[in-house]
Amino acid sequence: MPEGDTIRKVAAALEPALLGQRLVAAECRYDGVVTGLSGRIVEALRPRGKHLLIEIDDGSAVHVHLGMKGSWHGYEPGERWQMSRDAMGLVLVTADRELVCFFPPTVERLRLDALHLHPALGRLGPDLLDEAPDFERMVTGAMAEPERAFEEVLLDQRIACGIGNVYKCELLLMAGLHPRRAIGSVSSEQIGDVYRNAATLMAANLGPGKRNTRGGALPRHWVYKRPACVRCGERVAVTTAKAARPRTTWWCPSCQS
Repeated sequence: MPEGDTIRKVAAALEPALLGQRLVAAECRYDGVVTGLSGRIVEALRPRGKHLLIEIDDGSAVHVHLGMKGSWHGYEPGERWQMSRDAMGLVLVTADRELVCFFPPTVERLRLDALHLHPALGRLGPDLLDEAPDFERMVTGAMAEPERAFEEVLLDQRIACGIGNVYKCELLLMAGLHPRRAIGSVSSEQIGDVYRNAATLMAANLGPGKRNTRGGALPRHWVYKRPACVRCGERVAVTTAKAARPRTTWWCPSCQS
């Protein structure tokens, strides 16, 4: 699933084609999403964690979540799509470009003044890529349930939004913390350091190229999907948490305790 830095890059890539542009047509596989969009102007593209809001000049927004398979493609008007029409979730057409989102699990139209009522958007914690992330609030939220495993806390978008499975694994390795370590056994200073490191790593990955958590070195990741830990060479352990939405964790038995 795309993480916060990826969604920021998606928004930046879409901006030249959409920002300030009048929509001449729109299509969506979900009923009601594009009603009245034709003729409206795109006023902003706002990423929030793993979510993207395309704000329209009528006080509404198109909310897109890419899930595991979603992706955006840009085409010249009339150009052949690289994927089947059956994969189309949303199409936004301007005079010059056709922007197609394939395989998005979520596309919906929302009122901007009612975003706080949305079951997901209304509960998001501070965005790690905001200009001044509220790390104090993140730490307080993380410590609210001291028995929770650190890996679960990092993926909880209500505490801090933007971290996904890749950053979860890499952050815990870099902090030397076992994924199942109870958050209550970790100091507030350590928790804050993990979130600050997350913000630093994600900001460093906003440029072109694939995500790299090792400062540009190869391999790109310390432990995520690695056969051995890049730091110590120990064979990487792979576990899957028992949860409603389980995620696989790659971690180092030698470096993490």
